[in-house]
Amino acid sequence: MRRFSFLILVLILFSPQLPSTAQTDNLAARETMRIGRGTIRHVEWHPDGDLILVDTASGAWLYNEDLNDVAHLPNIRLARFSPDGRYISGVNPADELLIYDARTRDRLHTFAQHDHHIRELHWQGNRLATYDGYQLVLWEDLEVTAVIDWRFLELLTWNPSGTLLVAKQLNGKLLVVTPEGESWTFDAPGQDTQSLQWQDDFTILHTYRSPSVGAVGHFISAQTGKVIDQVFGSYVNLSYTAWDDWLAVASSDELIAFHKVHGVAWRDPMNHVSASIVRWSPNGRYLAYAKFVYSGFEPDGPLVRVLNLSGKVIFEGHDLGSRYLEHLLWYPDGNQLLTIDSEQRIHLWNIASKENTALRLSHGMITNHFAFSPSGKMVAFADTLNGFSVWDENGLEYQTTAHTSPIELIEWQPKGDLLATASMSEGMEEGQIDSRVLLWDGPSSNMIDILTLEAPPRDLEWRPDGKVLGIAAYPDISFWNGNLITLSSEELNLGTYGQYRALNWSPDSQYVSFVHHPGTVIIENLWSYGNWQNTIGRAEIISGHTNTDSILGWGNGEWRHLIWRQTTINNPGQYIFAGPIIQTLFPTESDLIQLDPATEPLEELTHYRQMAWSPDASLIIGESDSNIFRVWDVESRAYLYWTEGYAFAFSPDSRYLAVLTDTHVNILDARTGDILLAIDDARFPQDEYTLHWSDDGTHLAVGGEGVVSVWEVGTLHPHND
Repeated sequence: MRRFSFLILVLILFSPQLPSTAQTDNLAARETMRIGRGTIRHVEWHPDGDLILVDTASGAWLYNEDLNDVAHLPNIRLARFSPDGRYISGVNPADELLIYDARTRDRLHTFAQHDHHIRELHWQGNRLATYDGYQLVLWEDLEVTAVIDWRFLELLTWNPSGTLLVAKQLNGKLLVVTPEGESWTFDAPGQDTQSLQWQDDFTILHTYRSPSVGAVGHFISAQTGKVIDQVFGSYVNLSYTAWDDWLAVASSDELIAFHKVHGVAWRDPMNHVSASIVRWSPNGRYLAYAKFVYSGFEPDGPLVRVLNLSGKVIFEGHDLGSRYLEHLLWYPDGNQLLTIDSEQRIHLWNIASKENTALRLSHGMITNHFAFSPSGKMVAFADTLNGFSVWDENGLEYQTTAHTSPIELIEWQPKGDLLATASMSEGMEEGQIDSRVLLWDGPSSNMIDILTLEAPPRDLEWRPDGKVLGIAAYPDISFWNGNLITLSSEELNLGTYGQYRALNWSPDSQYVSFVHHPGTVIIENLWSYGNWQNTIGRAEIISGHTNTDSILGWGNGEWRHLIWRQTTINNPGQYIFAGPIIQTLFPTESDLIQLDPATEPLEELTHYRQMAWSPDASLIIGESDSNIFRVWDVESRAYLYWTEGYAFAFSPDSRYLAVLTDTHVNILDARTGDILLAIDDARFPQDEYTLHWSDDGTHLAVGGEGVVSVWEVGTLHPHND
C-alpha cells in the first residue's frame, strides 16, 4: 500500500494531468434498468427475529422471516443493525455514516466523519467503531468519543461488553483500544494472524498459521499480551468459534468440542469432508457447521449439520444444489438456521421440523458476462445457473439454461438477431467440460445450432458483417456460417503446443487475427482465394518470443490482447496488441506505433492487462497492473493523461471515456480527461467489473457482483427541465 501511494504521488508530480472536473458538456444520466439484487456481503437477523438484513453490492435489502421483501435501502454498504434493534447503520458513496430507523427506514442522522473509504463498521452495545484505513473512529450513543490515527488495521473485534476493541496491525502486532481512545500494543504469538475472537472481556482467542506446526490457537490476556494457554496445534485447516465455556474447532479431519474446564467433550469425524463455517446457537445449546462432502476431486455439495452439547446430531440439511456455503446464521431464538450458498441462494432451515422452509434465488444470479443487442434495446446476461436471460426496459423477456457450466462468453451477432454463448470452464462434475458453442435466436430464445468443439472455446467473435462467427478453441480455430469449418494448429503451422488467447476481425471483415500462446500473433487473409471455406492464407506472423531472429524483432513477453481499428478506405485497418509494451502494426513496419511505459513516469509498470482503441482510432488506452489507465494520442504519439479505476469503455463516437471507480462511474472527455459527469452507481468494485456502451451511444451498462444497471446518458439543453 505504501508503494502504491508513492507511485500515485509520482504520477501526480510528473505525469500529464489527472482528470479534473469540468463543465464543457452538460451531461445527465438516468437509470433505466437494474437487474439482480447483488452479491451478498453480510447478513444478520434483527434482535426481534422478524427482519433479515442483507448487505449487498446494490445496497441493503430487508426481508421478513418468509424471505418476502420488506424494504430496500439503495447506495449504502456495510449495513448493520444496532444491537438494540433501533437502528440500521450504513455508509453511502460519499463515505458518510448513515443512521436509519430500523422500523420506518427513515434517515435519522448523517455523519461526515471520515475523509477516506470506510472499510469496517462494528457495533457492540451502544458503541460503534468505524475505520477507513487511516483513522479509527469510536462512537457512543452516536457521539464520537475518540479519533485515533492508525494505518492498516484488520480483524477489528469488540469484547462482549464493548469496553475493549482489538485489531491486527500490518506489522503483526495486536492493538487494543478503549472507547475513550487509550491504546496499547503487544506482539502476537504468530505473525500470520487468521482470526481474533474474545473468550471473555479480557481474554482474546488468537489463531495463526505456523509454517512448521500448522494452524495454532492461543488464549491471550488483552491487558498484558501474555499467552494464557495454547489450546491446540498441528491442524492443517482450522475454523474456531467460542461460546462461554465452550470452544469448537473444525479441522480437515474432525470437529472437536472443547470445554474450558473438562477439555475435549466430543469429536465428530469428517471422513473425506472439509468444514469451513462453525457457529454456536445464541443460547449455546447447539453447534452448527457446514461441511463439503467429497467423492472425487471436486465437492459433491455442502451439508449443514447441527449437534447438541453431547455431540448428538439433531439436524442435517442436504440438497443445497451448490458446491459451497458462504454464510451460516442462527435465528435469535436458536430454532432456525439461515444459509447462503455460493450461488447466492438463501435457505431457511427449521431445526425442529427439519425442513427447508423458504428459498430465494434472486441474489447474485447475474454475472458480469453480458452484451447489448445491436439495437441497444435488449441486454443478454449470463447467470450462475449455466444459462442466460434477456431483458429490456419492461423487464425479463426470457430465461434459458442449456450449458453444463457457467456461461463466460456471450456475443450478439452484429446487425442481426443471433446470440452465441459458450463456457470456458469445467462443469460441476469431475472431468465434465462443456466444449460447445450454442447459437440462439435472440428475440425468441429458440436454439439455432450446437457447435461441438475439441476443447472449451477461449474467445468468440462475430465478423463485423455478421455472416461468420470465429471461435478460438485450441487446438482448432473454427468458423461458422451455417456450417462449422475448423483449422488445426498443424494446418496453421503452429505445432502441437500452446493455446489461443484472443481472436479479432478487422473492421472491413477482410482479416482475422488471433494470438497463439506463448507469443505469436497471426493475421489471416480470408479472401486470398475467393471462397471463404478454403481461403485461409498466411498474411503475416509476428513473434513475441525473445528470439532475435523473430520477424521485426519485437521480442520479450507474451501477447495477450488484439484489437483492430479502422483507418482509411485504402488501408483496411490496424490492430493493436499488448505485451511488455503496447504496439500496433498494419500492414508494414513503417506503421508501427510503440508506446513504452519505460518512457513514462511509472517505470515499474511494464505490463498492460488490457487496452483499446477509441472507435475513431485517434486514441489508445492501456491499463497497467495497478488499475491505472493511461491515454495516448495516436497521431502525435503524445501521452495525454492518466486516470484510476477498475474498468473503462469509450463511447461509440469517441467523445467520452467511461471509467468505473471506487465511488462512481465517471464520464470523461476522452481527449482531455476532464470529468463531465459522475454517475452514482458505486459498488466498490474489483477487477471483474465491466462497462459497455450501446451501439448508438445512448446507454451505458455497468455489471458486476450480481448486479447489472443500465443508464441512459444524454446532453441537457438549456430549454430542458
